[in-house]
Amino acid sequence: MQTINVGYIIRELRTERGMTQKELADKMNISDKTVSKMGTGFRLSRCFSALGAVRYT
Repeated sequence: MQTINVGYIIRELRTERGMTQKELADKMNISDKTVSKMGTGFRLSRCFSALGAVRYT
């Protein structure tokens, strides 16, 4: 079974779109520290919100 690293996906989508952690955080109404933690695999409770915010930007 393959493991998916959601934090990696969030970071890749964000950087593909040229967004900073701060810009993504502002769109999600969260702190840039939370985005940073998501990018490293922590605080993934909001990962689907992050993916949605980056994907549809």
